[in-house]
Amino acid sequence: MLVEAIRYTDQVNDKVSFTLAYQHVGSRRRNYNGDRIDPKFAAFYPFGDFAFVSVNNGGTDTFDARSNFRLGRHHLATAGFEYEHESIFQSSLPSFSAFNNTTDTQRTLAIFGQDQIFMLSDSIADFGRSAAGRPSESTRPIDRILESSESEELVDR
Repeated sequence: MLVEAIRYTDQVNDKVSFTLAYQHVGSRRRNYNGDRIDPKFAAFYPFGDFAFVSVNNGGTDTFDARSNFRLGRHHLATAGFEYEHESIFQSSLPSFSAFNNTTDTQRTLAIFGQDQIFMLSDSIADFGRSAAGRPSESTRPIDRILESSESEELVDR
């Protein structure tokens, strides 16, 4: 199996970035059914040491292009394009079919978009800042226990 990939990513400015990627996956297989086949089936395989040969050669090529657009502090849009080409060659000896030595191919094209809006970011950050600013008013039981034990240690000294 052979796998190759290349990717280029660039950030044009703080609002726009893009990625271009190409990937290839290739596979070449031969399956042999050697001389240790069951004698009951030997009559079906009259071709010597390699009585049955199956060859499968395939590959997938994928090209991907996408852009990210920061539309605001909490708003991200992504648009992209993907093209994929797949092919496989199959051959069998002996062939029990009229369709031997075939190559099958498939092409796929996709265009996509995604919109992300982060709605609670400011609310959570504001809550975190206000809670950090008033530690004595913590609502977590563990914080109250730790605060009371710290104050007891100060009194004992």
